[in-house]
Amino acid sequence: MTEWGVVGVIVTLIGIGGPFCAITYKYTTTVTKLTVTLESLQECIKELRESNKESHGRIHCKLDEHDGSLADHETRITVLENKGEK
Repeated sequence: MTEWGVVGVIVTLIGIGGPFCAITYKYTTTVTKLTVTLESLQECIKELRESNKESHGRIHCKLDEHDGSLADHETRITVLENKGEK
C-alpha cells in the first residue's frame, strides 16, 4: 500500500469517526438535560406533596368546625319545631 493509500484510509476512518463522535456528544448532552429535568421534577413533586398535606390539614380543620356548627343548627331547629307542635 502506498503512502497515499494509507492517507486515504486514515481520512476515511476520520470521516466515519467524526459523525459518530457528533452523535455521541448530542446523545450525552440530551441525557444530561433529561437527568437535570427529572431531578427538578422530583423536587417539585416533593414540594407539592408537602404543600398538599398542609392544605388538606387546614381543610379538615375547617370541615370539623362546620360539622360543629351544623350540629348546633340542627339542635336549634329541632327545638323550634318542637315548640311549634305544642
